Amino acid sequence: MAVEPTTGTTTTTTGPPRAGWGAGRVALVIVGSLLALLGAGLLAGGCGLLWADQTQRDDDGYLSTPTERLEASSYAIVSEPIDLLEADTW
Repeated sequence: MAVEPTTGTTTTTTGPPRAGWGAGRVALVIVGSLLALLGAGLLAGGCGLLWADQTQRDDDGYLSTPTERLEASSYAIVSEPIDLLEADTW
């Protein structure tokens, strides 16, 4: 920037030196970007849940799945036993 004093000479002034992108600044941009992505994912999930809450209710106001008709020749419907503590299935 040129400054002209009243004597007619020209003097050039400069501002303070600009700082570059240091490690701290880069780390903050990375952390901020990851938090923004996390926030966008949570927002999308919340919008999906809000959509389900507002549009997928039955006449009584309950969220439910479609019904299935099950029949058996006895008084009970049974299935094979399930071992939930098996390590191989996880």
